[in-house]
Amino acid sequence: MITENEKQALAYYFEAFNTHPHRREPLMKIAELYYRKGSAEHVIAYVSAALSIPPSNFYANSQPYYENLPHEMLYWAYYKIGNLEESKKHFNRCLELQPHNSKYLYDYRVDHELPIVSIILPTLRAESALNRTL
Repeated sequence: MITENEKQALAYYFEAFNTHPHRREPLMKIAELYYRKGSAEHVIAYVSAALSIPPSNFYANSQPYYENLPHEMLYWAYYKIGNLEESKKHFNRCLELQPHNSKYLYDYRVDHELPIVSIILPTLRAESALNRTL
């Protein structure tokens, strides 16, 4: 359910897009509103439209809108509607752009089997020191 304030915000975002159709920000703001609402279909539509706008060197561009954020939103949305192939494509793009992002590393477990890691701590005959660290 869209509130009155959100309807007004959408109207301003549409006006902003009509005024500056060469910028992704208005479309991404609309997509973020629907992302918060959990509407995957809306997110796919608006983020896909935003991705069709090429990056520019305008100083006020919000960089995440031209880097990882559109792909992050799309991998969530495609996963939610069950299109795992498209979801994986955008997820892999996120990993390319930000390989150390903790959210992406956490979500990596969904589609990949992680190895079991065991660690051996040498005690060097100091069991009391080992017990203090555990």
